[in-house]
Amino acid sequence: MPDLYRGKVATDYETAGHYSASLDWQGAIQDIQASVSYLKNSRGCTKIGIVGFCMGGALSIAAASLCEDINASCPFYGYNNKIGT
Repeated sequence: MPDLYRGKVATDYETAGHYSASLDWQGAIQDIQASVSYLKNSRGCTKIGIVGFCMGGALSIAAASLCEDINASCPFYGYNNKIGT
């Protein structure tokens, strides 16, 4: 699982909201693609799926559309108007 927040850990709702609101969406998609490539090329995975909840659901939709070699996506109530910007 990629570390989309680069080691930052939220310990309260306000901080988590700040991290979510300032997420670099294009960078997150690139990190997901790098994780997919690692699983395929270094670990020998032949089928790769992605699942996410809320913001992660939006990322799973975006990644399924934009990343190569994702075979399945399971988004749970994901929406973000920053996808594609």
